Amino acid sequence: MKASTRTTGRAGQAGATRTDVILALGTLALLFAVAGVPGTTEGPARRLHRARQQVEQAVDLARALATSTGAPHGVAFDPEGERLAIIDRAGRLARDPLTGQDALVALSPAAGPRVDLVQAAFGAGGSTIILDPQGVPFAGGRLQLRCADAALSLALDEATGRLEEER
Repeated sequence: MKASTRTTGRAGQAGATRTDVILALGTLALLFAVAGVPGTTEGPARRLHRARQQVEQAVDLARALATSTGAPHGVAFDPEGERLAIIDRAGRLARDPLTGQDALVALSPAAGPRVDLVQAAFGAGGSTIILDPQGVPFAGGRLQLRCADAALSLALDEATGRLEEER
């Protein structure tokens, strides 16, 4: 038999669409959320690690939304409520493309030690990481978290857009 030379789907295309990127990031966020269901014996260091993952995932999703829509997005931190939100250029809550829900994340689940947002300072954005339409932060900054006797300080690198732990 002769092999078919007909191609189907995207086999002949190069790269991924913006929708593909958003769906992939949303799927990764869901997998992290399912794999990281907090237990009642979770200690402060583990809670801080989980909070860091939540912040990194929020920055990644805001970056994907900025690049896919061509409009600035950001991650706003609320020290009073110990939570973060992904926002659009108007400061409104963005929608998670995977769930369709508002992109609002509590850093402290109900059970176990509480994660406190001590400080969030990001240049002119104040307590908000603002990403341009290419997903690049307008300014670097710092984020400090505390859980019981453990602390975590993260720095946002303006050049790479990545959060790095400060020692």
